[in-house]
Amino acid sequence: MDFSCPTAVVGIACVKAFYELAHHINKKLGISLARRDDVIQSYSAYSGGGNSSTQVNLFSSTSQDDMAQNEIAHPLYFYEDDERKMGILLIQNTVNGNSLIGKAKGWDYLFILNNVIGDDISKYITALSEINCINATILLDEKKIPNLRDIFDDLDTYIIEQNRKK
Repeated sequence: MDFSCPTAVVGIACVKAFYELAHHINKKLGISLARRDDVIQSYSAYSGGGNSSTQVNLFSSTSQDDMAQNEIAHPLYFYEDDERKMGILLIQNTVNGNSLIGKAKGWDYLFILNNVIGDDISKYITALSEINCINATILLDEKKIPNLRDIFDDLDTYIIEQNRKK
């Protein structure tokens, strides 16, 4: 996936289990989202110039046993349309009260469309909102998510690693 292409992030509120949501999306959109290794969110606190904050790094893991206490596993499904050169990620945003994207804290899942244009984005959002188990959808404003480009870079590396494993 090339996250320098137009990318849209849709927040999804849904109480269904992750695999059930993926099934409903596959059925509605006629795609085949496939489960991949979890994306691990690693927190490392640092301070500089009197300001303390948290740095987030993403990497993949095949074993929950190898995770440290400051790491959270976010399940992920992936679909790639080679013909349209488009990719779709469905990732669980909130796990045990911790969000991958803090500014999207109220959204259970993130539906990330890569290499799409405005009209297609609207069609996807409309289709998602027609799925009965989805309570709400919203197109997130990338400008209001400060570390989104860093997350995209990490996800890009993750997808490359996953494709090598195939």
